[in-house]
Amino acid sequence: MPEDKSSSAIELLEQVCDLMESRDLAEVYLHEGDITLKIRRGGEPVSPALPATTRDAALPLSTAQIQSPDTTSAETPDDAGETIKAPMPGMFYRASSPEEPSFVETGAVVSEEDTLCLIEAMKIFNEVKAEFPCEIVEILVENGAPVEFDQPLFRVEKR
Repeated sequence: MPEDKSSSAIELLEQVCDLMESRDLAEVYLHEGDITLKIRRGGEPVSPALPATTRDAALPLSTAQIQSPDTTSAETPDDAGETIKAPMPGMFYRASSPEEPSFVETGAVVSEEDTLCLIEAMKIFNEVKAEFPCEIVEILVENGAPVEFDQPLFRVEKR
């Protein structure tokens, strides 16, 4: 007897919920085959929300290397101004696809929660969002370059 699609969806939902709890994630967006899940944990402020999508159905959810986004906040190092840092290691992308324009350019003024870039980790694309209104003074990473956890991505000035 073929596996029931609803039991497969429930298993996937349970895996995603377990992963969110173990990694302390506030929000996840997943599209795998004909199943789409958007899960948000309530009661906690989302800072920042990291919707994630996957293009690789063969990747077992339990092996995804997702890290908590607790360090995306801007910090002030010396007189260099504010920086927005990578919340996880991965590949840095300035746009959602090669054909699309960059999320931000130098000189752009962005609002809180505007998407600044994507970081791909284990075929999962995570949005890095502004936590406050700011102007992009300098983009510190080349498109497609690998980034490390807590590496400065943008130099910004608060607005």
